[in-house]
Amino acid sequence: MTLVSIALVSFHLLPVVSAVWLWGTGNRSRIEWVVKSAFVWVGSLFLYLAGSWALVGYPFRYAIIICTGVATLLSWQKTQRLPVTPSGGWRQWTSLGSLAATVFGITVLLMLAWRGRQPDRVGVDLLFPLQHGTYFIGQGGSSRVVNVHRAVRLQQYALDIDKLNRFGMSAVGLLPAELSKYAIFGDSVVSPCDGEVVAAADGLPDLSPPGTGRKNTRGNYIVLRCISLNVEVLLAHLQKGSVQCRIGEAIARGQQIARVGNSGNTSQPHLHLQASRNGEGVPMTFGGRFLVRNDLVRRE
Repeated sequence: MTLVSIALVSFHLLPVVSAVWLWGTGNRSRIEWVVKSAFVWVGSLFLYLAGSWALVGYPFRYAIIICTGVATLLSWQKTQRLPVTPSGGWRQWTSLGSLAATVFGITVLLMLAWRGRQPDRVGVDLLFPLQHGTYFIGQGGSSRVVNVHRAVRLQQYALDIDKLNRFGMSAVGLLPAELSKYAIFGDSVVSPCDGEVVAAADGLPDLSPPGTGRKNTRGNYIVLRCISLNVEVLLAHLQKGSVQCRIGEAIARGQQIARVGNSGNTSQPHLHLQASRNGEGVPMTFGGRFLVRNDLVRRE
């Protein structure tokens, strides 16, 4: 397990630690309990929306909310005989004020994550490009809190699509080096629209995680011009040797065009998908659904 893996797992366990802290520590007033509870809840809800749950196991996403709810109930039972306001002087009020300020800051992030669940402009409707299994949105949405691509004008609505195995994880283990351990590696990629291939590359190697190819960021890729939608769609990080179309070729919606790989600037196998028009990213929907981080798409 790499240091990155340890850090990510520890980060996603913070709500559990906070819930235990809420239940196990004493409170000197009901106001203190309210502030502590608010801190634990906003932190848990923020991670519920903005965490990366495919790494540690998607079921844990629900477990943190259950754990927080149980801890809140058990700790509330301990407050029934406490005074409403603190009686410990200015130091106690200062401590509560600092914690309340932290709650406010996390609440702002939580609101930004929630706002990112809706597109902020009209988009295009595409066919979801992966067809067999349960897929997970690692990056996606209209807010930088849930989509790191948001900072780049061309990629501002781009998606990073992963896949869950039967344990609700993206891979067997935490960021294993073996590509075959990733659920999505080698999955068939189909065209999200009727269009024409305007650019493609197919000769770059699939890298072993956590190695990245920063020189050729797209890796192996295909760019389709979806004529009826007036957008160009990029599908990137494809498997070496899997591209099944040529520049200038007409492609039908749903036609297999490649396989998911791990080429280019990517820390683990996934499919990068983006739509753009005149150098600016365009929101994408799939059957009318706007996908954001932690959304699941089930395809049989």
